[in-house]
Amino acid sequence: MGAERRKHVRVCPTADMPLVLTCGDGMISQSLQVMDVSLGGLALIVDDALMTRNVGDVMPIHWKTTGGGAVELPAVIRHKAATEGGICGVEFEDLSDSALNVLERYVTEMFERGN
Repeated sequence: MGAERRKHVRVCPTADMPLVLTCGDGMISQSLQVMDVSLGGLALIVDDALMTRNVGDVMPIHWKTTGGGAVELPAVIRHKAATEGGICGVEFEDLSDSALNVLERYVTEMFERGN
C-alpha cells in the first residue's frame, strides 16, 4: 500500500444528482466534467477549459445546485495530465461555512446511496 492515503471519501455524481460546475471569472465561464468529488477537492477530466491552466493556478469554481442555489468553491490545481481526457486534481481552499455545509450534504447523500 502506498504511503499516501486519502483524507476524504470520494463520491461520483449521478444523472439524478449531477454536479453542475463551471469555471470562470467575469462574463466567460466553461463547464467542467467531474469524475469524483470529496470534501477536499475534485477530480476533473481535462478538456479545452483546463488545457490552458497549470498546476498551482487558482480556479474560481461555481456550483449550481439542484435547488437553484449557487455555491463558490475556490480551488487550486494540484496535478494535471498533459493531454485531453486525462485527470486534473483540484484542492478546495478557504471554503466558506455555507459552501462546506452544502458540499458535506451532497457527499454524504451520495455516499449513503453507494456512489
